[in-house]
Amino acid sequence: MKKQPFFSITMPVYNSEGYLSKAIESILNQTFTDFELILVEDDSNDNSYVICAKYASKDDRIILKRTAEHLGVANVRNEGLKWISGKYLTFVDSDDFIDNDLLEIVQKKLSEHKVQVLKYGCIEEYYTSEGTLAGSKEIALREQYITNITEIRRHILEIEQMPLFGYLWNSFYDIKALKIKERRFDLEYEVNEDFMFNLNIFDDVEYLYCLNNCGYHYAKRVSNSLSTKKNSKYYSLHMAKINNLIKKYEKWCLLNNIVLQNIFWLYTRYIYSAIARSIKENTVRNIFLFLDEIFESELFLQYRTVNFSDALFKQRILVNVLKSRKKFLIILMCGCISFVKNHFRLMFARIKR
Repeated sequence: MKKQPFFSITMPVYNSEGYLSKAIESILNQTFTDFELILVEDDSNDNSYVICAKYASKDDRIILKRTAEHLGVANVRNEGLKWISGKYLTFVDSDDFIDNDLLEIVQKKLSEHKVQVLKYGCIEEYYTSEGTLAGSKEIALREQYITNITEIRRHILEIEQMPLFGYLWNSFYDIKALKIKERRFDLEYEVNEDFMFNLNIFDDVEYLYCLNNCGYHYAKRVSNSLSTKKNSKYYSLHMAKINNLIKKYEKWCLLNNIVLQNIFWLYTRYIYSAIARSIKENTVRNIFLFLDEIFESELFLQYRTVNFSDALFKQRILVNVLKSRKKFLIILMCGCISFVKNHFRLMFARIKR
């Protein structure tokens, strides 16, 4: 009978031939070797499957599965959950990589403490359209072990402001305690399926470890990031994310003005991003219609009642401009933000929080 591995690592793979070998090798070369790697290849139209098969033929820690047709990331992640057999689950994306000692460091913490979820930081690496590394930004969590369920739930928003809560790849999950094999990613979400997965898991988390380590290298590429692509559902999906946060904190009886301020700061960021996308993709008339849709929504009406007195100065500026409903001023602000984001990506990354 095969020994249960300590870690299960799942990697959805789709059209990643240029980065895939580095991602896989960063796992296979770990100093802690007791793991299984589940590669789920999503019917790529490049050489991704050939690369996966090459590594699987050489290392029996790899479980390789292939979909019959392209299913999308949520479906593929659900497929990966069917095959996990370890004690703790984590994820690695096929165009990223991890430090060689990451699993050893995490395993030590998990052995020292009772942990249901461990979260850690990352290094955002910004690449040009030519694939050259332009710069990087370290995003680190404060080291702490939280065993109070109320404090854990309050801490979610602090982690997400960074933003580090919604990601799967900076998380290790206790498979048995959290009944991971019974959970599923919501197929309705083209983005934020990872955030919703985490938010639902935290209904049951009583032991959280935040590790001050940035062993994950998160590639921010111009060409293939979902956040840089046109997505007609971007606005509705992000508003669903805000609504789900509000409902969750209501359920937890933790919805006060501080929580609302933090949630609606996320809302502010999403709205500016949605408007910037609209400016890039639509006529002036349609942009104005989209602004009317935002201003008439229930979330915006609630947003206008939230007191942002504890917010940073830059946050209050963005909030007040949006609350003013002055369309030309909002469009001008979005244009300035987009210019900085597009031409000075690393600077934008360092100031956006």
